[in-house]
Amino acid sequence: MALAKRRKLACPLIASKKESTEMTTRAPANVPTVSMTALQTTLSDCLALVADTKHAHWNVKGSDFFQLHELFDRLVDDLTDLSDTVAERLVALGGLARGTIDETASHRTLATLNAELQSQSDLLAGLIERYSDLSAKLVPLINETADAGDPTTSDVLTEASRSVDKARWFLMSHQAT
Repeated sequence: MALAKRRKLACPLIASKKESTEMTTRAPANVPTVSMTALQTTLSDCLALVADTKHAHWNVKGSDFFQLHELFDRLVDDLTDLSDTVAERLVALGGLARGTIDETASHRTLATLNAELQSQSDLLAGLIERYSDLSAKLVPLINETADAGDPTTSDVLTEASRSVDKARWFLMSHQAT
């Protein structure tokens, strides 16, 4: 089988240089700026939430320790996957995914979780607040990117919204007990 055909089969999502240029030139001029800003903000907040959720994972204390320890770890995994998708879309648009600790700290819009929290009720409340804040911040970003003519980024952010809302529901369900 020819090498070009094997490449196409191995990774059908990669467009040829000509197709890629055509896709880029069809997009409105403001799409990269609007989308890259929305994606960078989302990336920074997701990575900050990874750190906050991992802090809760390491430090939770209480009668539901094991369940919460496992839940927090799962939420970290989900946020890490989400961050990867957001960063890859950002880079695909020609941006630079700024994901270092310093960059995340300087670009995050979510409040930092109090590092002294250890009780399960305090950690749950703190995480619910942050997941709720991220959920609320995603809705306007979804609309801005859609209005700017970038349905793909809007779709990535919609998936982020679904994921964050599901995590918030899991956290709120534990708080109800």
